Formats: sequence, C-alpha cells, structure tokens
Amino acid sequence: MKRLSLHFLSFVLTVLICGCCGLSIKKAEEIHHYSSPIWTSKDSWYSPSPPSYGSHDVLISRNQFHELDSVHAEMGMKMLENVSVIPLTRKQSADFGVTLTQGDSLKPYLVRALSLDKGTGGYSPSMTGDTLLISHGSLGRGPGEMHRNCLIVELKTEPHVVYVEVSLAE
Repeated sequence: MKRLSLHFLSFVLTVLICGCCGLSIKKAEEIHHYSSPIWTSKDSWYSPSPPSYGSHDVLISRNQFHELDSVHAEMGMKMLENVSVIPLTRKQSADFGVTLTQGDSLKPYLVRALSLDKGTGGYSPSMTGDTLLISHGSLGRGPGEMHRNCLIVELKTEPHVVYVEVSLAE
C-alpha cells in the first residue's frame, strides 16, 4: 500500500467532512462552476494538470519532499524564475537548510510550488512517469492570493514536466 503524507490525509479528511456537511471543494481549474475564482490574482507559475493526469500517479511520501523556510525560499524562487525544476546536489540541498533522508537512491530537485493559504493546508506532490504534480490544498473563505514557494523533492528520475496547482475547500 502506498504511504500517504499527513498533509494529504488531512486534506482528504477535509474533503470528506466538507462532503458530509454540504460544503464545497473548489479546484482551481474547475472555477467555471462558481461565480468567482478561488484566487484574487493568478500567478504565472500556476499550471494545472490536464484532466487525463492522475490515472497512474504515485503519491510522493512526506519524507521525500521538503518545504523551504522563507529565507531559503526567496533564494530558490530567484533560481526558479525561468525554469520549473532544477537538479541539486546533496550539498546544495544542505545550503537550503534541508537534510535529505532517503540516502543516495533518490536525487534532490528544487521545484516551484504555490499555495493559497499555507496555514490551513499542505502539499501533495505526485509523479506519473516523468511528470511531477505539485498540488497544494487548503481551507478558506472566498478567493485568496496565490503565494509562491519552493520545495526540494527527492526523486528517482528528473521530471521533464511540472504542473503546479492549488485547490480550496470552503
């Protein structure tokens, strides 16, 4: 059985609670069902996965991805201005304040990430072939501002396509 991240399990629980209570889940690319978008402004890093994505995706374990703190994220965001993923060495990961946990079988990659409300949600990265999806789900009331961030993700192979999306449960 695949190991699920605590953030993903928390988001799934939120979805179940919202469904039982009649609350709505808004995914960014499905906003046409609502009178207003779930964001106040759309960031250029936003790139939702196509509807066909996800049939064979593998959730990335919580101990394989690391959110950067605000100081290191600023440095990472500058590096990711024109690309969505950058291979790193173990030393470079340490320079970002990240201690890698998976040994030498996985390699670290700096990747783009977005969130609407970091305080009420979490990241759920997944991989299908050479395609990486960085998804952030959160709770909120009404539209929120997209916030840039960076993750270091430990993977077997370098992703050639990266999708970055957000979702909101109200």
